Amino acid sequence: IKTEKKPTEEPCHTCEMNGALLTAYGAAVTACELMEDEKQKKDCRAWTELLDPEKIESEVELIKEYIHEQAAGKTVASVDSLLPRMWRNCPADVAETLITGQTIEAVKRRGKYLIITWQNSTLQLIIHLKLTGRLIYRASDEVERFDRILFHFTDGTMLSYGDVRTLGALYVFESPKAIDLKAYLNMGV
Repeated sequence: IKTEKKPTEEPCHTCEMNGALLTAYGAAVTACELMEDEKQKKDCRAWTELLDPEKIESEVELIKEYIHEQAAGKTVASVDSLLPRMWRNCPADVAETLITGQTIEAVKRRGKYLIITWQNSTLQLIIHLKLTGRLIYRASDEVERFDRILFHFTDGTMLSYGDVRTLGALYVFESPKAIDLKAYLNMGV
């Protein structure tokens, strides 16, 4: 017996979101054009650009770009693991020893994973923020309530991994070939 595949009747949530975004963008553009005051029209256009579907980037991509811009070229003076269990593939003291003294070469992204590479080293720091993780560059070494791992730089600045619900994860691998995260390895770029 041959059966035909029926198209799913469930709506595609991504399509719905994109459709809603396009509708909102179109309505905003129209509203801006109807304004008579040129200053208001200019301000309206600036806010409308934030809704442009072609300009919206992944949150992880924005974090990657920001952290790369702020931290590339900085050397880690010390690492404080305020919640050691955030290191998922090795003990905190091992991760701290491996990273201390390293200079950030680049911050990259693969899917939802952030990858920090180091100058003159094959070491890889992989971070997955999950739902509540955050990576914040600070000009001072002020610790906030939900900070979990602190990367202190030699210039007095700091990179903080914070996570309210501790769902995220940090991994250290001695080289890209040593990475054994199944989800990471099986995803497209």
